Amino acid sequence: MALSHHGSIAMRPIITLEDGTEVLKTTGDMDALEHGGGVLFREPRYREVYWTFWSGRPMGQKNFEVFTAPVPEDVIEFFDPDLNELSFVSGYKARDLRRMGRSKKPIERLGVVMAIQECSGSSFIDPSKTPEIISPYEMTNRWGSVFGVHPDGVPMIEYEDFLIRESKRGDYECGCVDGTYLGRFDTFKMALCAVADHMNQNGLLESNLFHEHEFGKLELISWDVQTFIGKSVRRRGKLPEASWRNLMKKYVKLEARKKGIQKRLRSQKQVAKVRQRQAARNTQQKRVERAREFRRTVDESY
Repeated sequence: MALSHHGSIAMRPIITLEDGTEVLKTTGDMDALEHGGGVLFREPRYREVYWTFWSGRPMGQKNFEVFTAPVPEDVIEFFDPDLNELSFVSGYKARDLRRMGRSKKPIERLGVVMAIQECSGSSFIDPSKTPEIISPYEMTNRWGSVFGVHPDGVPMIEYEDFLIRESKRGDYECGCVDGTYLGRFDTFKMALCAVADHMNQNGLLESNLFHEHEFGKLELISWDVQTFIGKSVRRRGKLPEASWRNLMKKYVKLEARKKGIQKRLRSQKQVAKVRQRQAARNTQQKRVERAREFRRTVDESY
């Protein structure tokens, strides 16, 4: 996104994004897209102030869990926290919290919102109560420019990710970016089940699943993979696997134009193989454990 930079004079935006969003302050780590952080911003339409924030991602987790909280004109009245507890946690007296929470300066009000978050948790201050799940590509599109990260350096979709798309017949086909075609199904839910089973069998439970609305326009699906495992139906007859592979090659070529993508692609292939081997070992270990448990049950019955 194109940026216009301003001085750090009180309450003027430090950055204004192309859509008019005014970034007033960043929070957390300097490398926020890697280690966690946040953005205090004023949205362009109603001029309301919000704080969007996220933690560092655990090892193996691709996506960001992002909370967004309003920073209203009277923070204490809006959130109605336990002032005694908030005072103890923050170290501020109750009267100071009330004063800061009504400040004309959004950054001072943010300090009270952050204290409430520390005291009561992220879901307490986010009206939706749950985090928004955002892919790395979408995250860099939204906030990368604020932190000096360009979206061209982040792949839209990766080698081990999955995709569901509606066919011309009105049903749904699905598969993996590596070219594996899982079939065409009557309903979106059936396609989810097919993807879930393949992820589970091949150690790819951390992979992303996208709904393709048109080529290059992908929506990340936020779902609980475990609830769809073991519910697959047989796919219909002979299906166009070559067509799927050709479609996935277009996505790979799209990413190949980005710096370093070939090296990243080789790395992703290696990661996929390691996870598949791990999944096979886990499956074997579970069989051994079930056999041992069965023997123990039999021995105890005599």
